Amino acid sequence: MYNLFVANTSNEWNGDPYIETPDRCISVREYTDEEIAKQYGALSPAQIKEVMQFPCIFAYETQCHKDPKFGYIRRIEKRQAKVKIDYKIIHLDKFLTQSEFEAMGRELDMHGWEYNRTHWAIKDIDLPRVLSAKEIEVPPYQKLRVFLCHSSGDKPQVRDIYHRLIANGVEAWLDEESLLPGQDWELEIRKAIRRTHVVIVCLSQGSTNKRGYVQKEIKFALDEADKQPEGTIYIISVKVEECDLPDRLQRYHTLKLFEERGFEKLLDALRSRAYQLGFTLTSI
Repeated sequence: MYNLFVANTSNEWNGDPYIETPDRCISVREYTDEEIAKQYGALSPAQIKEVMQFPCIFAYETQCHKDPKFGYIRRIEKRQAKVKIDYKIIHLDKFLTQSEFEAMGRELDMHGWEYNRTHWAIKDIDLPRVLSAKEIEVPPYQKLRVFLCHSSGDKPQVRDIYHRLIANGVEAWLDEESLLPGQDWELEIRKAIRRTHVVIVCLSQGSTNKRGYVQKEIKFALDEADKQPEGTIYIISVKVEECDLPDRLQRYHTLKLFEERGFEKLLDALRSRAYQLGFTLTSI
């Protein structure tokens, strides 16, 4: 599947949100097959999560004489009379010219009049495969990877954080969910931390006392962050209850999860990090 957007102005796809009326979005009248329109046209939260994972062509009507662009949707807001779409344009060394794009109507499942119609359609086409045949390689959809550092005594709170992050489109790593029987605990944790984008250090009275805080996974995370180039591993310290802040975390702004909108503030921080990296979060 891929998303096809066609705009009637050459000023579109400059990074500003795209706003369209619902009747021009994912409908049979707007060149989307009936079954696909039934599957995604209502833009329910679950449908939005799936649609956002499809690659996108951001094109212009023929009269604009502009080459299309490639990217991904970052957020969809469905309002009563409008659909607002935030997106990320990904600049590739090689992509389609306007003439190449319009010559690929059959390969991209496009109809002739689509090139002169502002709309959003979804096509049942493997876009990366089609483009690869033209020697055009596109990056895949990516999720923000988060590692949850915590003490065993905080497992109930951290388990709840884990499931809420998963529900919001984050690829979260939690030992009891991610480690398999027989795996080297220490090795797998080090590997997970090295490939993560954000380390969330969950803090409580139990994890910040002398015995609790020396637990290995928290130490691994902080040591690895210190080894990597600045900004490679992003640390967010989160208090699950009121407690003292360890010396090594003094340099990080701390979020209090138990305060009003605590989890929403955590999502805001993750959203900010994802945007810095150019990633898409399915519902954050």
